[in-house]
Amino acid sequence: MASVQPHPLSPVPAGVTGRAPVNLRISFTPTDFFGAAARCTHMHVVNPAAVTPESFIISSLVEQHVDDTSPDFAVLKTADTFKDDVKSYFAGTVAARLAYLQMIGDGYVWADHFENFAAAGAAMTARTPDFVFSRPGQGN
Repeated sequence: MASVQPHPLSPVPAGVTGRAPVNLRISFTPTDFFGAAARCTHMHVVNPAAVTPESFIISSLVEQHVDDTSPDFAVLKTADTFKDDVKSYFAGTVAARLAYLQMIGDGYVWADHFENFAAAGAAMTARTPDFVFSRPGQGN
């Protein structure tokens, strides 16, 4: 198994703790995945337990190109037939939703989209995260 290392962040903003994932395996249902898609898609608050147009869009995009019979999540070779722009959208969509599920699995709680924090006065840098999570009892 490959080692897991935290993504380097330099300079480290005050109050931010970087670390590698705690759980190396995450378990989720298709409904969890589509709920993560709904929450991650829009800047406004979306209930990940509710069926939304966003969850239908991601379901339609993903369901034909992932293995839903084996116990491990896998993207099928059929995704290789996408054109370049759709292939990058597909890869980014799947990766961001898996990252969301990883954070939830590691005990973090969804806080918001980073842009909403930046609009509230957080300093913008050249590279910014997509999402903001908090970890109960750790203040970050």
